[in-house]
Amino acid sequence: MFIKTISFFFGFCLFLLSIALKGQETDSYSSPFLLDTRINLLAPHPLGNAAFMNTFNGVYTVSGSENVHLFQNFYVGICGGNSLYQVPQYTLVSGAGVNTTNYINTLCQMNFIGLNLGHDYYFAPKGFLSSAISVGQNFSKFTDVQYVTKVPIEPLFSAAYVQVSGGIHFVVEDQMGLGFTISYLYINHQFNPDDIALNQYKGYGAGDSKGNISAFEVGFTIYLGYVKKKR
Repeated sequence: MFIKTISFFFGFCLFLLSIALKGQETDSYSSPFLLDTRINLLAPHPLGNAAFMNTFNGVYTVSGSENVHLFQNFYVGICGGNSLYQVPQYTLVSGAGVNTTNYINTLCQMNFIGLNLGHDYYFAPKGFLSSAISVGQNFSKFTDVQYVTKVPIEPLFSAAYVQVSGGIHFVVEDQMGLGFTISYLYINHQFNPDDIALNQYKGYGAGDSKGNISAFEVGFTIYLGYVKKKR
């Protein structure tokens, strides 16, 4: 699954690049708007570290940005988002006072806030490619944390993140567009299942906690432009 995901990601990037290079041979267009809002509805897929990738499934990501267009279709803005990851139900291990018919489905709720820098390339009056990088802070919380043997747990963490994204978009109305977006997220935090007692339900190897959290996301974008540029 990991190889297929990475292959698709790079294949799509090459597709976007080929369109952009072909577009260089034609007339160039630019965004008619000074400001825009972009809302992303994405499906996340964990890539690392091994403990996080093999424990949590991505449920959703909802993110957005408010952007100001600068020059030559570059833009800068503020961004934020919310993601949910869930542990697929594990049967509890047997032990004193434990009912083996119970299940655990711990949740990881992630919130993001940051700044982003991006560029739009218009290959047609109503079609453009986008690429962006955002940096900021991630605030995460684990909920529905359970344990067989009571131990101190760390249900919160905060860390810096970096995200790169790209997409293709088409204007469907005067001020609105729809698009397809992919992104790669990297969080500077090393997930350890022991912190939330997951090691009491599932076996982990010594190297599973090495490396930081990362994820691949794919989904749709709604583009809203406003305040038209002066000609």
